[in-house]
Amino acid sequence: MKSDDDNNGIEQYFRKVLALQNEVIENQRQVLKDAAAQMATTIAQDGRIFIFGTGHSHMMAEEDFYRAGQQAM
Repeated sequence: MKSDDDNNGIEQYFRKVLALQNEVIENQRQVLKDAAAQMATTIAQDGRIFIFGTGHSHMMAEEDFYRAGQQAM
């Protein structure tokens, strides 16, 4: 028997987002590892990584740039 919480929009939304995140991780794991390795190599060689976004996508760039304690690159 489902509770009211199982049927509300917020729970449905979070379940869908979690499913999509899991799908990306499972299907793109090697791509993500390769990108992380390339970024680590760039940083180790005193290179720069440029991150940008427009509209709401700039929030992803801010996650990398504005974090407290983030290493300046």
